[in-house]
Amino acid sequence: AGWWTSTLCIVYALTPAPVGQPRQIVAAHLWNMIVGLLCREIPTGGFGDFEEWGQVSPDERSGMPLIWVQALAVALGVSGQAYIGIIHPPATGLSMTFASKPQFTWSTMASVMVTDCIVVGIAMMYLNLSQKKQYPLYWLGLGWEGSGGSFGAIRGVTRSARRKTIDTREVVLSTSHETSESIRKSTNDVTETVKRGTHIASTAVRKRVKGEEAV
Repeated sequence: AGWWTSTLCIVYALTPAPVGQPRQIVAAHLWNMIVGLLCREIPTGGFGDFEEWGQVSPDERSGMPLIWVQALAVALGVSGQAYIGIIHPPATGLSMTFASKPQFTWSTMASVMVTDCIVVGIAMMYLNLSQKKQYPLYWLGLGWEGSGGSFGAIRGVTRSARRKTIDTREVVLSTSHETSESIRKSTNDVTETVKRGTHIASTAVRKRVKGEEAV
């Protein structure tokens, strides 16, 4: 169980590190166990290392030495973690252990998963008592550095929705203000036009009256 000691070191000493978040721990352990069990199916012919394998004649060699199987399991474990995006360095030990020791079987995976849940649960209860630490920062990998993880992503969506609501309200208010200004301007223009027309009409009437009086 040496991989758990390293996991605990990361969780408690490097709490904000992405490699120590629950998704990384559980998924990386599961991946490496599966890789180790599948690699153990490769026949080794009873040879442990290169020396034993090299001491027999080519006709007596079958499969590959155990050390090659172990190397393959570790290589697949590391590359798979990197490709999937679930890097958790201590979990790599599981691929080698499951590929080497027959006492680790498919049923062992359940106990490892339960232990992972216990480790994460205790870390959550203990680390969140501190005002300076928060665990976990990420659950399913929603958001990474600078976004606050899953909760940060949710907060970001909420802020974005609130910002859109405010922007929409400002647009409505601006449009309403522009409309009222346009109506006021149109009203003033009509009033001025009416006044001007009235003035012209009254002036014309006065001129006609004066002309008639002069006659």
